[in-house]
Amino acid sequence: MPVLSYFLIVGSVLAGLLFYAESVIVPVSLPFSTSQSIGLPKPYKVPVVVVEVPKPVIIVATVEPPVEAKKPVKEVRKHKPTRVVRQSVPQERYAA
Repeated sequence: MPVLSYFLIVGSVLAGLLFYAESVIVPVSLPFSTSQSIGLPKPYKVPVVVVEVPKPVIIVATVEPPVEAKKPVKEVRKHKPTRVVRQSVPQERYAA
């Protein structure tokens, strides 16, 4: 495990030196100008076309009144619920 402690100490010292060098060294401008747009075409801009959309026509529909049920709910619920009987399905065996 001494190798891991070595890398921990040396890595911390090197990171500290990087931060110290960044704060001490002042960035200097380059003696020549550089540009990445030399030789490239100008960016293409799509012309804006405004189209007037016609307003939709709203059609008013008549709504019929709701139809009342012929039988009251109490009469419909009076009947006995049906009884479900399960039938056993015979299993055929193909392998003898």
